[in-house]
Amino acid sequence: VGQVAGAVAAISLLAYLAGENYYDYFVRYPSVYPYQRSMAAATFVRDMTARLVSEGRPAPYFYSLGQNTSAPVPWGYGVNRFLNRTALGEDFLDPVHGLPVLNNDDRDAVFMVWQANIQFLPLIRQTYPNGEEAVYHCSTNLDPAPFFTYYLVKREELEKNRHVLATFVPASGPTVTMTQNSIGTVSATGDGSAVPASLTYPVQATWSGSIVVPEGRTYNFGITGPDRKSLFIDGNLSISAGADKTQAIDAVQLERGLHQVVFTCVLPDAKAKAELLASIENPDRLLPVGSRFLWYKPDK
Repeated sequence: VGQVAGAVAAISLLAYLAGENYYDYFVRYPSVYPYQRSMAAATFVRDMTARLVSEGRPAPYFYSLGQNTSAPVPWGYGVNRFLNRTALGEDFLDPVHGLPVLNNDDRDAVFMVWQANIQFLPLIRQTYPNGEEAVYHCSTNLDPAPFFTYYLVKREELEKNRHVLATFVPASGPTVTMTQNSIGTVSATGDGSAVPASLTYPVQATWSGSIVVPEGRTYNFGITGPDRKSLFIDGNLSISAGADKTQAIDAVQLERGLHQVVFTCVLPDAKAKAELLASIENPDRLLPVGSRFLWYKPDK
């Protein structure tokens, strides 16, 4: 009887402690923000995720803007990872070269701009002018001072400038200008032509815009086309070839960030194909540049 009573008491104590811990971590702490930095940041991530999911959108991707090497509360801090185990995000340590973002995974982006890094907020606004901005506080009871400013960018806004400007000058008739989410005559899906119909050939085709380089290193670029094709990167001629060479390749050292590209080619007929290709390591395995690496924003 004594052993049974002891076991019951132990189980009851464990159940009580488990209930207390659950209440503390998931109810009391998140509701009153007792740890002004770590808990408030984690609570914001939880609440913003819940809000967007309730609107029928996928869980967002968070970018925590750090200064130098870390944010005031790093993204991987234990409280955030405990409360938001499935949340996606990162410490965004280099906004100057990290914009536009690449890895939002077809999700909305939430930038957490800490007060120490507020100088980067105008750059985010300039890149994505139609975001939702608000100041987030730890708690009105504990600390009324601003904690950080969040800037929410919907995925539709992130996609808005992921293209280049294509210009087609026919042998006769008006010039056709259009945005295109691939660089070349092949559509982004690879199953059709990106060239407008009813053009008079030959056509001088030009694709201009920028590519977003994810990291500083050497990249292999290739251009394919029937005749008089060239590739300029940041205003410098990188590749040039005539009709005797259907594909030309060059290796270019690029830093992380935006780099201007201009690809031109003469198309003799509607069946002609031209395309910009790239690879990181193997020049024999060049692939089309995906639309998430493209960026075009006309000057206003």
